[in-house]
Amino acid sequence: MTVISSEKIYNGILLGAKSILENREELNKTNKFPVPDNDTGDNLYYLMSRIRKNLSFYEDMDKTLSQASDLAIINSRGNSGAIFSQFFVGVEKGLRSVEKIRFEDLIHSFELAYEHSYNSISSPIVDGTILIAIKTWSESLRNNYSANIAHTELFEQCFEDLNTVVRSKKYQKIKGVIDAGALAFLYFIEGFMSSVVYGKKDDHVELKDDINLILEDDVHEELEHQQSAYRFCTEVLLKKKAPDFDASEFEKLGDCLVVSSNANYLKIHVHTDRPYELVRLASKHGEIIESKCEDMKIQSIISRKGKIALLIDSIADIPKRLFTDYTYMLPVNILLDDISYKDKRTVCEDVLSGATKATSSQPSTEEMKRVLSKLLIGYEQVIILTVSSKMSGIYNQYERLLPLFETDRIKLIDTRQNSVSEGLVVHKALELISQNSDVDYIVSELQKTARSSTILVSLSTLDQMVASGRLGSKIGSVLKAINFLPIITIDKEGEGKIYNFSFSRARNNKKLIAIAKKYKDSIENYAFVHCGSENEVKKVAGEIEQILGFPPAYVTRVSSVIYIFSGDNTLAFGYTRREG
Repeated sequence: MTVISSEKIYNGILLGAKSILENREELNKTNKFPVPDNDTGDNLYYLMSRIRKNLSFYEDMDKTLSQASDLAIINSRGNSGAIFSQFFVGVEKGLRSVEKIRFEDLIHSFELAYEHSYNSISSPIVDGTILIAIKTWSESLRNNYSANIAHTELFEQCFEDLNTVVRSKKYQKIKGVIDAGALAFLYFIEGFMSSVVYGKKDDHVELKDDINLILEDDVHEELEHQQSAYRFCTEVLLKKKAPDFDASEFEKLGDCLVVSSNANYLKIHVHTDRPYELVRLASKHGEIIESKCEDMKIQSIISRKGKIALLIDSIADIPKRLFTDYTYMLPVNILLDDISYKDKRTVCEDVLSGATKATSSQPSTEEMKRVLSKLLIGYEQVIILTVSSKMSGIYNQYERLLPLFETDRIKLIDTRQNSVSEGLVVHKALELISQNSDVDYIVSELQKTARSSTILVSLSTLDQMVASGRLGSKIGSVLKAINFLPIITIDKEGEGKIYNFSFSRARNNKKLIAIAKKYKDSIENYAFVHCGSENEVKKVAGEIEQILGFPPAYVTRVSSVIYIFSGDNTLAFGYTRREG
């Protein structure tokens, strides 16, 4: 009886992971199902590089496999990553408490791995996906195994069966394109079995993490029609509250639902238009460790689609219903109790209101690179509108990044505004782009709109300003004691300042109405944003509409970023005046 050592299993996992790392670019190029976003190689590179870096060897195989299972769930990304994590969970369960691992035990663990992978998906599609690869491998091992067959012969026969199915035209969802997940599993098994069967050891040499996020020349125009029914690929990682979990409540959110779990962790992956709802539901089942949300509309741009794309940040407060096909938003990161969320995507009110500590941070340079690279493939020109450079580093971050693209097709504008007044600049941009205006004319008009826009923020409390550090605690205590309530605005340089103040919210609302009366002949557009003050904003907006003679462009809720610094019941009036 041949016993497979713990060391061989450990080296097998590392070599399987390395085999995927070495074939990242091929996996990216073959990633066309269920969404042609060319990122399966990158997602699995991330997963496997973390496993290689953090997996420890223990003589007790249960500890090694338990750690591998945890690492796989925590670091999985995308469909294939989520399914791969359940493969590791199945292998762990199949080999748990087995003192002397035989080939029959390993085959049983692969069968459990397929079972776990299949059951993790709400509506599994076997043929032409990673599932057919896992199924073929486990079934071929079971059908060809006997006590008398040499392990080398068994491996070579079963690997040939796996290779044939993975590359078979019969199972190709798109003609001539091999499924990226299935191909990745083939590479993993090739590396894994090189240790188990042939005794190869991992060299522990780390590959350079040099994922190229700049423009790709290899564009597959024939795949333009491939679109997902939903926009956001969303994942939430939790520390589990209880062992039992019913995934049915998540099925209504979208498609491609994959639930990965082991004894310690739970990860939920779904394609949805309501990522915030996934976070809300998931938070009931454990402690949220991480959330992720990718815009598949950006990821699936593979050929030229339009003339001008508009890229904004989530601090611009404008309702999504006004967005067009050429509108793209890069969300700001929100850190709530040391857990990262995406503004206007994965932040829900339950999580936001329950946080004891909240801060924000700008998107990463790599995220900006990736989005701009895709937009330059899909559009002739890209216009970027940013929150005031005096309030955030987003504009300066773009300024440093743009020279790397060596193109004049990107127009960057510092609006020197935020929230609703930044939203009004976006509103003007949407109008001008829809009219097929020339890009230089659009830029000129947007700069005028930015100069002539104003925001007036009426606060109901100073608590958030003190908590965020924007107002000192001592002076904050004094002002709160006398019920000092400021109206905040932004000056021409883009910096915040106190515009006016009173000692009651009602008086501040009257001052907003007085401003509308003062400029009624020159205001050409206006809007309101609020946070939990629907009735109040309706009343103020109604009075100003009577004064100006036309309705606001929109009334919507403020972003999570603005809420962090302004607090509950904030009301803001933004308007644009005709120049001259």
